[in-house]
Amino acid sequence: MAAERTGIVSEADKLFGDPKLEEAIRNLVSRVGSAQRGVRSPLAAADREPARALAAAIAARRGRPLFYDGIVGSGLGRGALVELADGSVKYDFITAIGTNFFGHGDPDLLETAVKAALQDVAMQGNLHPNREYLAFLDSICAKAPGRLKRGWLATSGADANENALKIVRQKRNGAKIVIAFEGCFAGRTSAMAEITDSPGYRKGQPLLGQVLYLPFFDQKDPAGSSARSVEALRRHLERSGPEVCSLMMELVQGEGGFNSAPKEFFEGLIRVAKAASLPIWVDEIQTFGRTRALFATEMLGLGDQVDVLTIGKLAQVACTLFTEEMTPDSGLLSGTFSGSTVSLALGRRILERLTGEGFYGPEGRNAKTERLALSLLEELARGRCKGIIQRPFALGTMVSFVPFEGQAEMATRALRAIYERGVICFNAGHDPTKIRMLLPGGAITEEDLKQGMALIGDALVEISKADAPTRTMSAIKP
Repeated sequence: MAAERTGIVSEADKLFGDPKLEEAIRNLVSRVGSAQRGVRSPLAAADREPARALAAAIAARRGRPLFYDGIVGSGLGRGALVELADGSVKYDFITAIGTNFFGHGDPDLLETAVKAALQDVAMQGNLHPNREYLAFLDSICAKAPGRLKRGWLATSGADANENALKIVRQKRNGAKIVIAFEGCFAGRTSAMAEITDSPGYRKGQPLLGQVLYLPFFDQKDPAGSSARSVEALRRHLERSGPEVCSLMMELVQGEGGFNSAPKEFFEGLIRVAKAASLPIWVDEIQTFGRTRALFATEMLGLGDQVDVLTIGKLAQVACTLFTEEMTPDSGLLSGTFSGSTVSLALGRRILERLTGEGFYGPEGRNAKTERLALSLLEELARGRCKGIIQRPFALGTMVSFVPFEGQAEMATRALRAIYERGVICFNAGHDPTKIRMLLPGGAITEEDLKQGMALIGDALVEISKADAPTRTMSAIKP
């Protein structure tokens, strides 16, 4: 990059363009590929104790056990399959809650990561970045929707949202209140935990009165729920207008249960917010890259209305994007770390692949994954999992369903049974609790998805049969 911009060839340019180094890196990646051939379809562990010991050590150090007993990676995987420390192999359908879109052991990303790891610093900073800092920012800003052409990097989605909050508050002269949706999730820092609509995430924490809620879209009453949300927004602005800094929106609620809404629902709220000069802040930390467009904002045609937008997870580095008018004063945003050299290099390469490998549009890879996942879940719901699976949902690689009427205890039991069968999923939402998947859309095959869904069905049927003498199934209320 430096040579392209200045004509000067640095020692780094010579090193990283050296054919011998390139060959050495390819040899390393090839050796990993040889080992990956042993990672085949789901495999039970012969001896679980080593992994359980590791999990117990993690629990002792952090004061809390892992959700799954023994879910410690071995360091090897292949596509949608991951090997655990006990030697078992499982389908990874949650991808560390969304970070590993290209699955495990992708050779192209391994090569990118190894090359980046050879650089002089492990972490890059906001004071003194290397080339990857600008390369990632250039790439993400070039692809961002609407007028979002500036960005600030962070090491987590919560930090990106913290920076977004600072920006909108500054532009509203210190107004503190965010208007957000019921059921939203913003992160786990102090400020984001208060915005997040989950009392358990802020237990024992002081409430500073910085959030007001709107009802989210109700699929059972589209027109009525839209009108109620607009009316609630108007009431909030009448009562607290000068103290409100932003309307914050998740276009698909992730932690809240994979709840979605049509374009018209958001447009009605945006019109009211814009009339009150409120900045529109969109949280795409979970949706970025996973829907039928690179940004869900773009998929819904809302890009021109958005002032601040946050991404993270599959991008490997988090970022707060904003318009030129929202550019904060010097000193508001800073911090030591902007991301590791590896994460920045991977982030740029992932952006190249997302936009260059046919993931988006009605016939893109994400849309095809969506249709297949939904059809497989619907087939289970009509057939051997009738009464067990309700509300199958898919949007791109975001997939969910309600198991056993959405009872939290039964959903947890189902998750553990599914894990034992060879598929890693997780939960989301409450009343009802859902089982969710953030599929490795860049790696998953049709056969992976079919086998994984079959194993999920096996686990649910097994639980249902075990409970048959004592438990009567009833359909979830619509």
